[in-house]
Amino acid sequence: MPVSPPNSSGSSSRTLSTSSDSSTASLGPPMTPEDTKIIFGNVTEIALFADLFSEELEQALGSVVEGGQGEDSVGALFLKIVSPNERRFQQHLT
Repeated sequence: MPVSPPNSSGSSSRTLSTSSDSSTASLGPPMTPEDTKIIFGNVTEIALFADLFSEELEQALGSVVEGGQGEDSVGALFLKIVSPNERRFQQHLT
């Protein structure tokens, strides 16, 4: 059993929280329908990008990975991919 250092909040009831706490009850639901739309609205597009990017990244690693060939070109891959895909991720960054 882990031991909490003296004077730590590890065993303090202040660190326990439930969804019925009065401090959260007045805030409303954790996510509105608009929040959900913003966060998950382009999840399919991002998943497709991730699949393509992982394949290209594996190739860009060259001989760094077992069975790979050629020079490491990861930096060039990032430069090639960042600008055209910035819009896709912008809504998650602001």
